[in-house]
Amino acid sequence: MQLTARAADVRMPFGQSFRVASLSQMAEILPLPGGALVRGGALVRVGVPTGRAAKIVLLVSVMWTSVAAVGAGASLLSYGWIAWLIALLGLVVTLWTFAILVGESHLSVAFACLLLRIVGLGLASTRIFLAILALGQAVAFSDSLLFAFATIAGSASSIFPGGLGISEALAAVFAAATTTVPEAAFIAVALNRLIGLGAAFIASSIALKGLGRTSSNG
Repeated sequence: MQLTARAADVRMPFGQSFRVASLSQMAEILPLPGGALVRGGALVRVGVPTGRAAKIVLLVSVMWTSVAAVGAGASLLSYGWIAWLIALLGLVVTLWTFAILVGESHLSVAFACLLLRIVGLGLASTRIFLAILALGQAVAFSDSLLFAFATIAGSASSIFPGGLGISEALAAVFAAATTTVPEAAFIAVALNRLIGLGAAFIASSIALKGLGRTSSNG
C-alpha cells in the first residue's frame, strides 16, 4: 500500500499502510470491489483527489491481473497461438499500465509496483504448487502459474464475494490444459484462498488492536 500511495505522490506511514492492506484483503470477501474501495478511501484520506485515487488503484489492480496473464500464457506456449495471444495481451496491458504509472509518479515507483506484482505472482504460484503437492498430486510449477491467474482473475470479479467459486471453477477448467486433475486444482485454489483470508484476518486483528491502543493513549 505504501507503493500505491507513492504512486499518488503522497506518503503513508508503515503502520497505516499495513492496516489498510490488511483490511482491504478482508474487504475482498464482499460482493463488490471492497478492497479497491478501502485502498481508494485510504488515499483520499491522506489528501489524494478522489478521481486520481480511483485511477491509481485501478491501474495497480489491472497490472496485477495482466502480469498474471503473462505468466499463464507463458506456461501454455506449447499449446499454440491462443497461449501466445494471452501472453502478448497481458504484456501489452502490463506495459500500458506501467507507462501510465510512470507518468502519474516516477519511473522508480512504477518499476517497484511491477516488481512487486511479479514477486506476488511467484508467491501465489508457490502456495498453489505446494497445496497441490500436499494433496498427493503431481504438478509442474509452470502449471501453478495458470492456477494463480485463475485465482487473480476470479478475485477481480465483484459478482460474488471475493469471486467465491469463480477462481476455483476457472482453475478446474484450466486444469484440462495441464497434467493436474481438475479436482486437485479446485481444492488447491480453495485452500490458497482460505490461507490468504486467515492471514488477512490475523493481520487485520493486529492492526485494529494497535489502532485501538493508539486511540486510547491519545
